[in-house]
Amino acid sequence: MWRDKYPDALAWSVEALAHEAQHVSGVVSEAEAECYGMQATPRAVRLLGRTSAEGQYLAATYWKHWYAFFKPPYSSNDCRNNGALDLHPGSDVWP
Repeated sequence: MWRDKYPDALAWSVEALAHEAQHVSGVVSEAEAECYGMQATPRAVRLLGRTSAEGQYLAATYWKHWYAFFKPPYSSNDCRNNGALDLHPGSDVWP
């Protein structure tokens, strides 16, 4: 994964899976599904057989290279460290 030729595409692909899993679990809002999916990317990566470090790398890649350019309804100002959509408030874990 570290040497993947297209890490941005890989980050997008895993996050898309995590995003859709949020919808399956009952999240209706696209902004919430996007934010929660991004934060769930490290877990998705682990479930796919890779390491926590690789998961954090892909989540950070997604945050920097994809999420930063989204507009509503797929983004929210609450999707940030210690924001209302932060799954780990009070920690430095982001995304």
